[in-house]
Amino acid sequence: MDYAKLRGVLSEKKKSYRECASALGMSVTTFSNKMNRKSRFSVPEANNLSEFLKLSDEEKLRIFFDNKFACNASCGGDLMKEEI
Repeated sequence: MDYAKLRGVLSEKKKSYRECASALGMSVTTFSNKMNRKSRFSVPEANNLSEFLKLSDEEKLRIFFDNKFACNASCGGDLMKEEI
């Protein structure tokens, strides 16, 4: 997960930890702990935060997945295709 990129998005969209925490139904302390890597975002939390921040699919990949996966998926790779 790219926490620096997520912090950048929060700054760009002028969203506070308080607003994000409220959107996710958690305390500011819990959200801060997640942003400071003391705990992880669950998949539903990441989805809800993405919706709240109106992230594009590419932004979601770049923030919530490691760089190898994000590049493969956004660069036309077939990492997510089913095996036939």
